[in-house]
Amino acid sequence: MSGSELLPKKEANVLKGHEGAVLAARFNRDGNYCLSCGKDRTIRLWNPHRGIHIKTYKSHGREVRDVHVTPDNSKLCSCGGDRQVFYWDVSTGHVIRKFRGHDSEVNAVKFNHHAAVVVSAGYDRSIIDTFQDSVMSLCLTQSEILAGSVDGSVRTFDIRLGREISDNLGQPVNCVSLSNDGNCVLAGCLDSTLRLLDRTTGELLQEYKGHTCKSYKTDCCLTNSDAHVVSGSEDGSVFFWDLVDASVISSFRAHSSVVTSVSYHPIDCCMITSSVDGTIRVWNASKKGMAESSYPELRRLERRFWGYRPLLAHLQPPQQERI
Repeated sequence: MSGSELLPKKEANVLKGHEGAVLAARFNRDGNYCLSCGKDRTIRLWNPHRGIHIKTYKSHGREVRDVHVTPDNSKLCSCGGDRQVFYWDVSTGHVIRKFRGHDSEVNAVKFNHHAAVVVSAGYDRSIIDTFQDSVMSLCLTQSEILAGSVDGSVRTFDIRLGREISDNLGQPVNCVSLSNDGNCVLAGCLDSTLRLLDRTTGELLQEYKGHTCKSYKTDCCLTNSDAHVVSGSEDGSVFFWDLVDASVISSFRAHSSVVTSVSYHPIDCCMITSSVDGTIRVWNASKKGMAESSYPELRRLERRFWGYRPLLAHLQPPQQERI
């Protein structure tokens, strides 16, 4: 059985309800539910596996660009064009608090590991005032904040040590995502290239090309086994690459317009995608209910990656610098 056959390419459900472009769709921590947000100023809670809409959250004054839920599913945070971060009660749908402070649109928001802190980033170049242009994406570990910016940098802020590390990629960054083992960061850039970096050294390990990403914010991530890289494309397609040799394993037309978001299930071979076409689509593998990480050939591929890493070092571009 080929690796391509194990990828989620079979449409399982289409989630409709947003009026206009869907800008983000995210699984919750256990993958049983998902949240979406979009141009219609709403956030929607779904059971994607049954195709059921559960609840709509309304209070934003402009488009909602990102949403994140706590590990216990009790609270969520959201951000968007109204320059505010909203903190919600999931069950009641009430806004508990609005956080103000951004001078422009807010692009990304995340809870920390214990859901005690909310981190946001936006067009005003903020998380910490060292960026030269808009901050488009962020991800968090227990002690670090990683952020990607249109200024071409991926910056890591170590909260415990008070230290900042910057990796200059030379191209605008519109998405950052961590590998599941935490050793690598995947950066989606507006030159239609994904770049895989070693988190410890900043070394460029691999580049992935074939999709189109030049004008829109498009998500990218790794599959739950870290065996493949996945990204949306402006032509409505979804691409899968082999992690090690960067070959395109599979690509297919998922939407009729730009794919804005991809979110991979934490355990199963399943993903959700969202699009400017106003839909969220749920994708499963042809072998329903079987997790990608359960297959021996994919586990071997994951292990093989670490043997290849020294051979990928020559891909590091001259303009990359670590400060």
